[in-house]
Amino acid sequence: MSFLPSKKPYSLLSGEDNTTEDCSSSEFPLHLSAKRNSRYWKACRTCIYSVVIFAVGTLLFFGGKHYERLERQQKHEDILSLPGRVPVPFNYNRTFGEAPSNQTDEAWQNIFPPKNGFFDNATTDNRRGAFAFYHQLHCLHALQIGYYEAVSAANEGRRLSEDFLEDGSNMGSAKHVRHCVDYLRQSLMCHADTNVEPEIPGGKEVVGFGTVHYCRDYGAVLQWLNEL
Repeated sequence: MSFLPSKKPYSLLSGEDNTTEDCSSSEFPLHLSAKRNSRYWKACRTCIYSVVIFAVGTLLFFGGKHYERLERQQKHEDILSLPGRVPVPFNYNRTFGEAPSNQTDEAWQNIFPPKNGFFDNATTDNRRGAFAFYHQLHCLHALQIGYYEAVSAANEGRRLSEDFLEDGSNMGSAKHVRHCVDYLRQSLMCHADTNVEPEIPGGKEVVGFGTVHYCRDYGAVLQWLNEL
């Protein structure tokens, strides 16, 4: 006789599930695979972002360098740009530099428009005004007159009166000439004409004549003023 309970085969109770957590089941490796995939794509995104940031930074760096180079080039071109686009050969005309006469006076008057270049509503406050280059031509004409006044006085052995020398209303007076010399100096420096004049053969100087200069269309400006 045995006091041990008899061994009976174990049978499932009704409703009891036979599924247990088994590390060898198919769900466990899938779970690990998903984690590995997540880490993989995270690393890929980090790598892609790094490449994009590097590429954008490189483009910005070299783009900035290129822009700086273009800016310097543009500034260089602006500084050395010519006053205009109309080719004008400079030929010597002695008339304008000769002693005042009817012929020289007519030559000077022919390069001035009616009213000596003045026109209405020239300024923002609606005052009359004139283009600066007409004032510059007027001053150059004054230098011609003043020069020959002094030459004439020297040739005749006479002294120019103080009234004449300091009378600003006289074209050739010393007062007016002083004004014109400094005005023309500042005007020339303001425009800084960058037309290149070649050195004369066998010398170390330039004469300017016989050289094509690129200028504004002087005739077109005169026409515009004449049509006002």
